[in-house]
Amino acid sequence: MDRQEVKQILAANGLTVREFARTHGFNEALVYSVLANKTKGMRGQSFKIAVALGLRPAPSIEQQPDFVRKSLKVLELANQEPT
Repeated sequence: MDRQEVKQILAANGLTVREFARTHGFNEALVYSVLANKTKGMRGQSFKIAVALGLRPAPSIEQQPDFVRKSLKVLELANQEPT
């Protein structure tokens, strides 16, 4: 899926970029930047946005080298809200 298709899907479903960003906990300006192809969505928050928008495939943690799996698990734990 490309960026233009994502914009059309959002519009066809009555969703704004602001609503998408808020419901997913993303920075609105960064979502606009990813959609405008100003930010490539290669790492960090922009990567997560690109995955959520369907612009990049979600990484399969099982297929990653051990050092990547460990890093992703640590990041996942750090991003979880305390119970």
